[in-house]
Amino acid sequence: MKRITVATALAMMATVLVGCGGDSSSNDSGGETRQVLVDYRHDETETSMFDYYPRKVTVRPGDTVEFEQAWTGEAHSVTFGTIVDPVLTPIISLLDKIKSTGEFPAGGEPEEFQAFDLPFVFEGTEDSSAEDVSMSQQAAQPCFVAEADSWPGDRETPCPKRAQPKFTGSDAVYSSGVIPYEGVGGNTFRVPVAADAKPGTYGYYCNVHGPLQYGQVEIVPKGTDIPSSREVAETARKESKIRTEVMVANYKAAKAGKGVLAGETGEEEIATKGKNLIGVPSPFFYKNNFVHGIINEFVPRQITAKTNEKVTWTFAGKHTISFNVPKYFPVFTIANDGTVAFNPKALVPAGWPGPPKPPEGGGEEPEGGGEGEEGPPPEREPAKVDAGPWDGKGFRSSGLDFGDGDEFSVTFTKAGTYPFACLVHPSMVGTIVVK
Repeated sequence: MKRITVATALAMMATVLVGCGGDSSSNDSGGETRQVLVDYRHDETETSMFDYYPRKVTVRPGDTVEFEQAWTGEAHSVTFGTIVDPVLTPIISLLDKIKSTGEFPAGGEPEEFQAFDLPFVFEGTEDSSAEDVSMSQQAAQPCFVAEADSWPGDRETPCPKRAQPKFTGSDAVYSSGVIPYEGVGGNTFRVPVAADAKPGTYGYYCNVHGPLQYGQVEIVPKGTDIPSSREVAETARKESKIRTEVMVANYKAAKAGKGVLAGETGEEEIATKGKNLIGVPSPFFYKNNFVHGIINEFVPRQITAKTNEKVTWTFAGKHTISFNVPKYFPVFTIANDGTVAFNPKALVPAGWPGPPKPPEGGGEEPEGGGEGEEGPPPEREPAKVDAGPWDGKGFRSSGLDFGDGDEFSVTFTKAGTYPFACLVHPSMVGTIVVK
């Protein structure tokens, strides 16, 4: 099965005091600890951010980088390696150029993206439904591989078991795998830097969301002054504010029934007045900053309707609308032997229909295309799915296959108060009062 390309990920997201003293945090080995936030929950609106804060952190041999995940329902990883740097560094350079110029490269998928062929946790194609996407155990489970001569091999097979070594920068793969959201070590991945680690800049990415979610660790020689823990935290705060600015503004505008900015660079304005939203639209690139995230909100959170009145919601981003939700369950589970698996309850429709399947095959062959090349996929029309009448009984869910602009309707036949939620993002909740 062909995996989702970086270009596809871009398209999906578009439619998505210097010194060693003071307040420094120490680790058990006598070095210092610097924290990097994975994902981010805003204090004004529920978000999932496919990002690291700060994006670059500086440490010395003997220090520790602690990755702290904010659990928003989105899985993340931290994946380094000598096989990562050669393909990630050009992408970082390209993204930096886009940010500085505000211009996207023309002529199709850039060669920097084409060269990125490392495993993703979720393996599928642009048109794969949630239940058809497979999971790469090689990417989903922790992976510490010294040499790359036999890697990647079979992506369905986890990496050979090896205790996490200290980070030297010389391992072919050095990956957290999917960071667990609970249990021992839940939401935390610690990277102890070896005393003999070679100074340099080491890139890493999230193998769930792809190289658009990237970061860098710079290792400097022993004795070099580095930013304090307080400075690192302040940089993280500033970066998170910049990257969520338009998202928060759009959320406030949607609550007020005003237009929100969307499209690739915020050049579109989408009306929200009179709409019930599942998520809030956001641009992909705004004020020379990539907006790597989604808004996990139903707007409005409370709706009033009459019995036998059809209520329609519009999707923005990958969410579900689900009723009579059981006790929280994540999108993935981790078995005792380490196997990571999808939880189908969170992905597929329950008692209600999902969107129609997309047509098979691509579009027309592009000019100059060779034999076997696929053209662009047919332009997708928003789906409008009517789940019909419902009496409020039993677990019901739309599933995860709806996309931006799709509509989902339910006709409530009995009066009552019905809480609903997104099965993927646990803080995304709402209520409809039927009279």
